[in-house]
Amino acid sequence: ITSDFTDPANWTYFSGPGGWVEGDESASDKPECCLTVGPRSEPQLVYNEKFGRWMMVFRSGHIRGLVFRDAEEIQGPWSGEKILTDDDIAGAGYCPSILGQTAEGDLLMVMPQL
Repeated sequence: ITSDFTDPANWTYFSGPGGWVEGDESASDKPECCLTVGPRSEPQLVYNEKFGRWMMVFRSGHIRGLVFRDAEEIQGPWSGEKILTDDDIAGAGYCPSILGQTAEGDLLMVMPQL
């Protein structure tokens, strides 16, 4: 692990079916490197230990609320959108910030409203 995480040359990039590449940002500039498809706003990504799943939480304009997608592996395949809140029930939430999770696997997050 490097101490200078602010330097992109020290990052590891997803390069699609080929796996991961260290220090080469251009490796991720291909359509097959996208983790999910479709519009998403301010995604938050977390690994849920209890369920052994990656979870991506974001605002969906299609659903008009907060949703999540999940996957066993970070490179997918990812599930479809699963509704957490919708604007009619919880108001127009955006930019969720995941703070952590409980021992039961519940996500702890804050979400401002429009």
